[in-house]
Amino acid sequence: MRLYFDTNVYRFISEKDELSFMRELLDTYGCVLVASSSNLFETLAIKKAEDRRMELNTLVCLAHRYTQKTELVVAR
Repeated sequence: MRLYFDTNVYRFISEKDELSFMRELLDTYGCVLVASSSNLFETLAIKKAEDRRMELNTLVCLAHRYTQKTELVVAR
């Protein structure tokens, strides 16, 4: 099964210190987690360096694949 997590899900996993559990859960159920450039851009926008590092680590450790096409979101 292919899954996509919104950035707030990565943040929740980081804050609750559940990276190992979530990785095990994804592997146990054969899930493929796909991350996007939006996940990366939102994570890089976190102002506090330690929070940014922790969430980026969660993203990199959990995602199995990354979207090929860069997404650009324009606010109006």
